[in-house]
Amino acid sequence: MQGLTVWQTIALQASALLLGAVGGGIISGLVTWRMLRAETARELLRDALVLQAEMEAWILEGPGYENKRLSQHKGLPVDPIDKGLWLRQVEVRAVLDEASWNAPEDHAYGFIVGRRVWIVRDTIAGRSVSRGEVFGGWHPALLSSRALEELCGWVERVSTSSNGWLLSKRGLATLKPLLGALCTNDRLDVLRGRLSNEARAFLQEYAKAIQK
Repeated sequence: MQGLTVWQTIALQASALLLGAVGGGIISGLVTWRMLRAETARELLRDALVLQAEMEAWILEGPGYENKRLSQHKGLPVDPIDKGLWLRQVEVRAVLDEASWNAPEDHAYGFIVGRRVWIVRDTIAGRSVSRGEVFGGWHPALLSSRALEELCGWVERVSTSSNGWLLSKRGLATLKPLLGALCTNDRLDVLRGRLSNEARAFLQEYAKAIQK
């Protein structure tokens, strides 16, 4: 470096090294951040699949189930009985179908095999309810306290991750099967008391986004 003193040369070399280190640090940080976002999406998706597969839900079965209200038939057995109503244990995903939730104001149902359970779909009356027209075999349905708490806990994690930039749009899109099932007004009405204000606002914004 002609014309420069030894100290100027050292200063320039040090500056170049510093800029290289800073640039390398930024690139390394971006790579780490992208890897963290991808891992966050994978974890949330894995947890969603596990949660939906849990046997923490029950549906009403038996003669005329499509016209009955669960709130008027408490204490039902969990095994089939001749000519009587009963409760079939199912995966949580079976209750997250397209049929609206319409829990009564007091939606506590009681206990089933030691689990506290809650009415989330009291009835499917008011729709086209003849047996051949009940789309997807809709049933009045119950969810356990555990299922409701885990659903809300999962939403809280997604909300926090999304607001904290730990979820990309692509990562968020992979969670649509469960998020989309929880962001409708009928589901929010049931989950309202168990979700934080931030999580409710997140679901409401998500509902608007997927409707565009």
